[in-house]
Amino acid sequence: MSIMEGGRTTSALLYLDGQTLPQDVKRAAELLRVAADAGNPEAQYALATFYKEGTGVPKDIDKAVRLLQAASLAGNVDAEVEYAIALFNGTGTPKNVPFSGKAWNPPRPGEFCRNAPRKFRSRFSRKSIRHW
Repeated sequence: MSIMEGGRTTSALLYLDGQTLPQDVKRAAELLRVAADAGNPEAQYALATFYKEGTGVPKDIDKAVRLLQAASLAGNVDAEVEYAIALFNGTGTPKNVPFSGKAWNPPRPGEFCRNAPRKFRSRFSRKSIRHW
C-alpha cells in the first residue's frame, strides 16, 4: 500500500467521522473507491460495508461481495469473516457451504467457532451470520 492509498483511506474515515473534517459520506465513499481500486484491502473492506448498507453509495450487495472477496484475498481478516458469511448464506454470491465450511466452520448455537481466531469466537454465532 502506498502512502497515497493510506492517506485516502485515512481522509475518507475523517470525512465519515465528521469531527476533524465536515461529515461528507459521499466524499468518504469517493476516496475509499480510489484507494480500493488501487488495491488497498482496508479500503476495499470499508467500501464493501458502504455498499452493503447503502452508505454514501447506492446499496449493491454484489459489489459489496466482490470487494469483500478482493480484501479477503489480500489478507484482511474482517473481510475474510464477512466473505465466508456471504458464501455460507449465498448472499451476493452462489451459496457455497462446502467452501465456506472449510474456511470458517459456523458454530452450533451456544458454541464457539473452533476454527476462528480467538478474538472472533465470542463475536459470531449461528444467529448473527444469518443477518448478512
